[in-house]
Amino acid sequence: MPQLRAALLLLTALLAGCQATPLRPPPPAPGAAPDWVQIGAHSYEQEAPGLGASRKYQGPAGTIDVYRYDLRRAWQDGLGDPAFNPHFQSTIEEVKYMAAQGRYSGLQIGPVRDVVVAGLPFRTVSYHFRVYGREMSSQTYLTATGSRLLKYRMSFFDPPAVDAAEMARRFIETDLSRPPAEGDEPLAPPGSSL
Repeated sequence: MPQLRAALLLLTALLAGCQATPLRPPPPAPGAAPDWVQIGAHSYEQEAPGLGASRKYQGPAGTIDVYRYDLRRAWQDGLGDPAFNPHFQSTIEEVKYMAAQGRYSGLQIGPVRDVVVAGLPFRTVSYHFRVYGREMSSQTYLTATGSRLLKYRMSFFDPPAVDAAEMARRFIETDLSRPPAEGDEPLAPPGSSL
């Protein structure tokens, strides 16, 4: 039952990250990738230990959500943890669920691939769908690092101004090289409760 509650809270958090963004974003966060402005940060740990924290960025091409979480366990770095692929598959199921609920239409899911960005292995998948009558391309990048999961969910207006994979790579490289920002508050050790 706690796992179901955590899964529902994660789905709620992910859906909340897809809400409409403000008309006037605040100034760029220190170290943010060029052309991307941090418009929000949230820690889910108080209400649901294990769900970590997120940061949301807005740019001329769309939005990017960055999640750091552990689901109350220590993760083997990289893609080799036995629970990694089932969790990655659950992120695809979340998108399918949103389409089934009518949030997205015309959902197309691309192939799952393993790539290396900024020296870290990521598992990635792309999507194409319509939301609010607008064509979107989206990508999920997931890895485990520092015993936690690091996920990027990138949603770009279609057609993207530049190659979506290149834009994703540049954002991840910049994000991983920047100093800590709002939303990066230290999390409790994996498996502990607050």
